[in-house]
Amino acid sequence: MLVVWSGLLVLLTLGYTKYVGGDAHTFWHALWIIFLVNLLMMVVNTLTAEAVWQLSEKKIVVAGIVEFLKQNNFPMRKYATDGFGNYLARIENEDANPKELNAAVMEINRARDLPDSVGMFHNMRMFYAWEQAYELYTPKSTATHGRAP
Repeated sequence: MLVVWSGLLVLLTLGYTKYVGGDAHTFWHALWIIFLVNLLMMVVNTLTAEAVWQLSEKKIVVAGIVEFLKQNNFPMRKYATDGFGNYLARIENEDANPKELNAAVMEINRARDLPDSVGMFHNMRMFYAWEQAYELYTPKSTATHGRAP
């Protein structure tokens, strides 16, 4: 995709250079301007996506995850020091869990791996959302043990 986009930018620059009857200096100047405009648009897009996440999407995603944990009867936290990843690993390693709970854990693990293919910022947001939902669903104060062994 990047190669195609870069090729289109070069073709656009070549077209502009031909249109104005410019030389190599005009071409490089136009390419530099197009590159800077493209960079500016990427920065604006990233900042806009982050603002939308902070202002509205985060609450919706966290609430959806908490609801999923409630619907699937996830157990309460045992250790106050456990993060969400350790919590899921402990659930997976317990033999007495119902099959539905183990299936829900596998579904969460697949969902947590998905953002890796989407991008770094999306991955960081989703990691935060899972941790935040875990904290809301089962706060550290409800843990039955202080520290994990």
